[in-house]
Amino acid sequence: MLIDHQISLRHTESWKSWSQVDHLPHTLRLRSEQGVLGSHQGYGGIAFVPNIEIQETADTLYLNLEVPGMEIEDFRVQASEAVVFVRGDRALRPTIHPRTTVNSEFRYGGFERVIPLPTQIQKTKVHAEYINGILSIILPKQREH
Repeated sequence: MLIDHQISLRHTESWKSWSQVDHLPHTLRLRSEQGVLGSHQGYGGIAFVPNIEIQETADTLYLNLEVPGMEIEDFRVQASEAVVFVRGDRALRPTIHPRTTVNSEFRYGGFERVIPLPTQIQKTKVHAEYINGILSIILPKQREH
């Protein structure tokens, strides 16, 4: 898995300046509340949108994505002080014995999530782990001066 500390949003939208990124958390929160973010299915190679959970302690945010059936190498994480961008690709796993799928509610293919954070983070100290289908991204908060 690649953790890139310089967030690049060129794959999701065209940004004219970094000042637009400052408004991104508010814009994404509004779109999420309106149900717009969940409607990406099939758009631009996006096959599904994984569910997230954000938890916190006094000094750390924990961003969890529910993405079973993947490997840590299948993810790319980019972080700024206010936003985390996660991209991945879940492939259909080959089986030993040939078989035909009769019915499946599983989602395969690519996904992207741009997650606004509730507080500023130290983007150079971000790290992640993948255990039992949950991608956990550990985001140390910026220290208040």
